[in-house]
Amino acid sequence: MWSALLRARPTSLRLSSPLQVHSSRTPWLRCGLQRSWALRFSLGARGARPLYTAAAVEEKWRARVSHFPAHAHAPSSAPAPTPALSQSALDNRDQKKTSPSSEAALPSATSPSTQYILPMFPYPSGSLHMGHARVYSISDTVARHRHMCGSHVIHPMGWDAFGLPAENAAIAHGVAPQTWTERNIEHMQHQLRRLGFWFDSEREFRTCDPDYYQWTQWIFLRMFERGLVYQKDAEVNWDPVDRTVLANEQVDADGRSWRSGAVVEKRMMKQWFVKITEYASELLEDLQLLDRWPPQVKSMQTNWIGRSQGATLLFPVATTEHIDAPTSPIEVFTTRPETVYGVSFVALSVDHPQLEQLTVPSARDQVLQFAERIREERKDRTAVPSTDGVALGTYCVNPMTGELVPIFVTAYVLHDYGTGAAMGVPGHDERDQTFATSANLPSRQVLVGDYPEQVLQNSAGFDGLRWDHARERIIKEFETRGIGRNNIMYRLRDWLISRQRYWGTPIPIIHCSECGPVPVPENQLPVRVPPLKDISQLEKAPEAQPCECPCARKMPATTEADTMDTFVDSSWYFLRYLDPRNTQSPVDPQKVSSVDMYIGGIEHAVLHLLYSRFVSKFLHELGLAPREPFHHLLTQGMVTAKTVQNRHTGKYLTAIEQEQVDEADLKIIFEKMSKSKHNGVDPLQMIETYGADVVRLFVLFQAPPEMELQWDGSAIAGQQRWLNRLDTLTSRILSEEDSPSAMESLATTQRHSGKKQHRKQKTLLSTVEIMCSLRDTITQVSVSLSKDNPTPNTAIAALMKFSNTLSEADLTSDEVYLSARALSVMLAPLAPHFAAEMFSRLSSAERVSSETHIPVWAGPVTSSTFVFDQNWPVVDETLAKRCEQADTGSQTVQWLVNGKRRASSTLPSSLLQVSDEGERTARLLELAAELAPLCKHIGDLSKVKRVIVPANAKVINLVV
Repeated sequence: MWSALLRARPTSLRLSSPLQVHSSRTPWLRCGLQRSWALRFSLGARGARPLYTAAAVEEKWRARVSHFPAHAHAPSSAPAPTPALSQSALDNRDQKKTSPSSEAALPSATSPSTQYILPMFPYPSGSLHMGHARVYSISDTVARHRHMCGSHVIHPMGWDAFGLPAENAAIAHGVAPQTWTERNIEHMQHQLRRLGFWFDSEREFRTCDPDYYQWTQWIFLRMFERGLVYQKDAEVNWDPVDRTVLANEQVDADGRSWRSGAVVEKRMMKQWFVKITEYASELLEDLQLLDRWPPQVKSMQTNWIGRSQGATLLFPVATTEHIDAPTSPIEVFTTRPETVYGVSFVALSVDHPQLEQLTVPSARDQVLQFAERIREERKDRTAVPSTDGVALGTYCVNPMTGELVPIFVTAYVLHDYGTGAAMGVPGHDERDQTFATSANLPSRQVLVGDYPEQVLQNSAGFDGLRWDHARERIIKEFETRGIGRNNIMYRLRDWLISRQRYWGTPIPIIHCSECGPVPVPENQLPVRVPPLKDISQLEKAPEAQPCECPCARKMPATTEADTMDTFVDSSWYFLRYLDPRNTQSPVDPQKVSSVDMYIGGIEHAVLHLLYSRFVSKFLHELGLAPREPFHHLLTQGMVTAKTVQNRHTGKYLTAIEQEQVDEADLKIIFEKMSKSKHNGVDPLQMIETYGADVVRLFVLFQAPPEMELQWDGSAIAGQQRWLNRLDTLTSRILSEEDSPSAMESLATTQRHSGKKQHRKQKTLLSTVEIMCSLRDTITQVSVSLSKDNPTPNTAIAALMKFSNTLSEADLTSDEVYLSARALSVMLAPLAPHFAAEMFSRLSSAERVSSETHIPVWAGPVTSSTFVFDQNWPVVDETLAKRCEQADTGSQTVQWLVNGKRRASSTLPSSLLQVSDEGERTARLLELAAELAPLCKHIGDLSKVKRVIVPANAKVINLVV
């Protein structure tokens, strides 16, 4: 009988991917649709529902509004719902409806009801990867949820379009960088649409648009006017592959370029710098304001800024036969000025400007060779710094004791920390002690006792003082004698922004032989990227072009050949989204606002985020930016996948290459997805196979946003099976086949046919149980999506549990029908296409009469059949009262003491639902006093510090 029925209804499959149509695990082969088809043919309850093709569905929905509203949940008409539809067809049909609105006047972000949700914008490399899919799925979910909760949401998208990869690709493919970039953007826009992301197209821009980089140049000139931008000859990090300079932040711990991976070289070149160090103190102190940033990111920025409190002290150079003329004293920075009486040598870095001047002729060759060796060793940033050193043959004078101390060049003193010179105190510094021992230098103890109660000894008039009191008095002595002062040093160095490449924002400076560097007049901005005559031009560094100085004499001059680092472009783009069409200013001061939630990878903690904070502080002084740009930062984990390496060579292997290597020689690990590692997954391929909503649900459900997501191709089918079950549940709710009378008829039919029932008949859940489950689901999903660090994974889990609960109820009841509507609304931010279809089908059905009171949690029935026109479900008084019926009973709970089970008892359900935590705790402790096992383990119940009652109220944990 069943085989005949299955052959008779081959077109009723729903939400099946090409990989699942023939699978024995397809949901209809093991659950509801078997029963559904039997009823339709044996009972004649309903005829077969027509199957709509994707093209027909798209035609039907084409007249529908192509966006959900930006403010109010206005009613909108809709075509009749599609009863059965593949996930691919759902995606195609509903993407127009779930796109952002096109508004004539863009609303301001300063409104209290506005939520500015921003994912970091992508570089248009050619195609989205799963890392993009994950971050944009997170931001899209948050944006949609905030919209449905009544906020006006700003959720824009743009393109970080300048940069080296486009230029390198242009050289490789013989295409202009602009053409390459535009093609990639067009392709990636298509991918974003396929995934159904809601981005406001009216705010979209590219950093390579002249309308954008005009204002990047304007910001540069404002900094130039204030003396925050300068040009100088400096030793820089040179990338030999990309043939350009890198900032210190762009060189990794191994001394390699952050982008090309090449070993970085040191070169002397004239470069442009921005004085980010002028804001070092403010950047550090204002981290305290960022209480909604991950502690790890704040710690990384704190360490990079590197504040050190101490003192600078001048050590006069002793006159010898080799130094018979006065020379500048050596300026030393120390964080422990109280140990000055223990100095036995002074150490210089290999790059100290006085190194050669202070070296005696007989030691010159040895010193220079040592310095060169240390520079080479430092290219390997994983190497442990040595404590080697060489004597210069000269001496300086300890200004507090008058003693002569030798001068050395050492490997462990760094030129970019402090002054590049340090006083050696072997008695109280481990590295100094190691070096002093090898150099046979004396060691003197000037502190005695245990920290923090150490006191000074062997320190002249400061003996007996506690170290901190002595520090203050010694620094005052420095200042009185004019030999030193209190000082604060930072590890942070000025930001090197110039790049020797074509595809970037031109630096708006003219070099005049008489006037020097002259800013391009503001009315001549933007200085445009010059036309590219031939691709071969990209093979060499750009050249300066002749021009005329804008001064009154119109002297001959040349343009600046360098371009700006792309981190300058991205340091303020979040402000331009707020006013993207402004032709008079980067942004209208009246529209300035912080980003409410900024979402991106933690790898940007020092680079992009630090630069953005600096530029925002500068623009804040001009009234064009908030003091801090990002109110809340959410750093999502990487998407990793299985990679296979040859254990001996380290080569990453393709699937074919793996078959040619012995299994014992294979090394399997999970690493960040990458084409070079052969572990990438194409989002479009996954969409074609499973549909956009399934891909979204997988990346949201597999791990919390902050954690690493390990890609598992077999697990994604689980999300598809859940949507299949939801689709089946919707069909059953809209039919009469699951009514109690229908179930009895089915059982009778099976008995008469001699067939056994494949399922054990279950007792249907009561209406009150359904209402309580709905209450818990609304609460959990709302909390999961509303909290500072949203956890869509727990929201999806709650919806899965609730859908299972509904499947065990009387599907003909109004409460189940309205609960399913609420479920589809809560599903909308997570799987917008499927939820739009599910809600439309449920809302178009005439299941509830117009006289029936519809509670808040179910939303209006007659106003709109579009899910994003609905308000977010809330647990209102109506729902709460319905659930009170379940709270009059009792339930068994387990009592735990510090997490270990000690007793069990039956308690009134109403007690566990008491909202006042203090009252509930007091009543529970009264009951606990009557349980002998608890009293045995705790003794005096006054020792209980906390009573924890989880949401499921199945256990009570007493913390003592």
